[in-house]
Amino acid sequence: MKHLTYAFISLALICCSIKLYAQAPEDKTKGVTPMHEFLKANMDSTIILQFNSSWVHSPEYFILSKKGDTLTAFKYQTLPVYDSRIVMPNSVASKLKKNRVTQIFSAPVDINQYFNPQFIAPDSIRKFWSNLSGLHPWQMKDDAHDGVGCPTEKGKDPNQIYDGGGITLFLITKDDIKKLSFYAPAFYEKQCPGRKGRQDILKIEKYFLTHFQPVKL
Repeated sequence: MKHLTYAFISLALICCSIKLYAQAPEDKTKGVTPMHEFLKANMDSTIILQFNSSWVHSPEYFILSKKGDTLTAFKYQTLPVYDSRIVMPNSVASKLKKNRVTQIFSAPVDINQYFNPQFIAPDSIRKFWSNLSGLHPWQMKDDAHDGVGCPTEKGKDPNQIYDGGGITLFLITKDDIKKLSFYAPAFYEKQCPGRKGRQDILKIEKYFLTHFQPVKL
């Protein structure tokens, strides 16, 4: 009986550990982090795009900041493992992967090794900022204002998705950090088109993905 009790306790601890591990990255990336606070204190204005998922994933943020006349792009992401052309022992490669990939889950989202500037040509980054500003993001309305999904229609089954992921937009000035959330905007724009906030976040997503190209090793 004693052995069964120990086994049950051990199993419970393992399950709790797995649950906490799975939830920690999700909880950590939902809200304001030390990185957000640093940008608030040190930049005039910042726009951050974050993708959300129902699956466990490492924190990732696409960032465009303005300080005076200077525009700078940053990306918070898992570091590249290493140049794949380099031949090295498996033990060394495994250690590098562990340090660069897995430790991001336990590291606070802050100005650290995962926060790095991204080069965008001067003309392109100015146009990037101009395009974003033209959408008036600080006046955008998100799902908290307009509602999640499509309006319900009497006699019809609602068009819904439960694993579509979402987009969070952080709008930061020296005075405030504003958070806008959109669930599965591409899916719902097809199902019930016409909502301006949803259309604008899809444009913003396109601008960010156009300018944040993966680094070729």
